[in-house]
Amino acid sequence: MSVAELGWRRFQFFDKANVNDPKDSSKKFYGFKGLAIKCWRSSIRQPFVIFGEEKGVVFKLSPNLDIDFWKAYGRELVDLSLADEGNRFIIATLGADDVGNSSVLKVWDLNQWEKQSPICKISTKVTQNRKGATSTAVRIAIIPSCEITSEKSLKWKVLRDGPTTLGDGCLLGLHVTKADNNKTVVFVVCESAVLSFLNQIVGILMKELIN
Repeated sequence: MSVAELGWRRFQFFDKANVNDPKDSSKKFYGFKGLAIKCWRSSIRQPFVIFGEEKGVVFKLSPNLDIDFWKAYGRELVDLSLADEGNRFIIATLGADDVGNSSVLKVWDLNQWEKQSPICKISTKVTQNRKGATSTAVRIAIIPSCEITSEKSLKWKVLRDGPTTLGDGCLLGLHVTKADNNKTVVFVVCESAVLSFLNQIVGILMKELIN
């Protein structure tokens, strides 16, 4: 008898528990009801989670279910990434403000807020071969002692520009991690291959943007 006939084995790694509304414990928490949450990231060093809604809104959720939010894009949010190093928290987002325009990369500093949103340190169009980047994933890593002031403070490096001659197919996802000796490793997952790139750059912010 096949696995399909027997049914997939179910693994339960966590105990499921309903989250109640902090203002009324007799009701369930519906803070994101009706929203199309597209992506999320959690902080390693502090207890909060970042959610991205497809229409351009970013939410910051605390353990007490307090929600801070701001409009990052006028039209669409494609992806977001969170990096934390010590007491520094940086968010990189990718999205579009208007129909037909190039994707826009924005870098937000969660340590500095102005009114109801964190300060946007960088806002720059993302292009490839003079064409707007679409369906792009974004990941961000902080190198210690780097300063994020403007686009000029960053160094860009194209790691992959569309499907390669290796026949690796379309991009599915990517991940940035840190190795020893201030090295940054970028893993690129494609349809038929997993690629890795190693960089050793000290004193700058590493943004790895791959289409």
